[in-house]
Amino acid sequence: MKIVGFETSEGLRLGVVEGEEVIDLQAVDASAPNDLGEWLRRGNGDLGPLKSLAARAPAGARRPLKGLKYALPVARPGKIICLGQNYLEHVKEQQQNVSKFPTIFMRCATSLLPHGEPMIRPLVTETLDWEAEMVVVVGKRAKHLDVGNATSCIAGYSCFNEGSVREFQRKTTQWDMGKNFDSTGAFGPWMVTADELPPGGKGLKIQTRLNGEVMQSDTTDNMMFPVAEKARRQLRDRHRADRRAVEPDPGREEVMPLTFP
Repeated sequence: MKIVGFETSEGLRLGVVEGEEVIDLQAVDASAPNDLGEWLRRGNGDLGPLKSLAARAPAGARRPLKGLKYALPVARPGKIICLGQNYLEHVKEQQQNVSKFPTIFMRCATSLLPHGEPMIRPLVTETLDWEAEMVVVVGKRAKHLDVGNATSCIAGYSCFNEGSVREFQRKTTQWDMGKNFDSTGAFGPWMVTADELPPGGKGLKIQTRLNGEVMQSDTTDNMMFPVAEKARRQLRDRHRADRRAVEPDPGREEVMPLTFP
């Protein structure tokens, strides 16, 4: 499934994308949660009830995908854990030593914005860098994982365009300062459930284009720390609906996790 958050005149909604249409879950059942995180909390990561509700949708619950005003795929994310320096070519480009552990930084919810909304360059800088990332949405509480079962807690995957203010990022050894300006992290347009993609998001191409020109291009096969390994290291005590993002691309950065508290 492709699960999407969107805004209407009645407020925040949650839907399932089918072709060029969106099933409005609140139009099927007004009491249905409008936040993906709440569905995951109630079902301990099981999205079967959401799928069943979408299957019962009458024609009147469908709306065109075109013109949709997107909201965040996860309306109220908790922990947003980011992992950097995960692509060997990127590490070489920065003339850094290859680390045994990924670099971790955090993002706050106010730094996020939905698909299609403009990223805002802060007045304190003339530059705002960008990089493509893969988001991993953690769907249930997990702890003491190993590589063999680490991906079992993943609900799905999404896209992320991470805006960074490099001069602030490099002012200290902690990157958070340059990663958390308001409206600098575009998340979406939707979450694709894990059952529709290879385990751990392996073999997915990630690419960034600027005015039609390819600026970044890589595959998740080239991660130094694959998703299962990152989950084992980072999801020692992670709540439902956490979000994690993983970045691809030689010459840029990498990964982030997403959480639902």
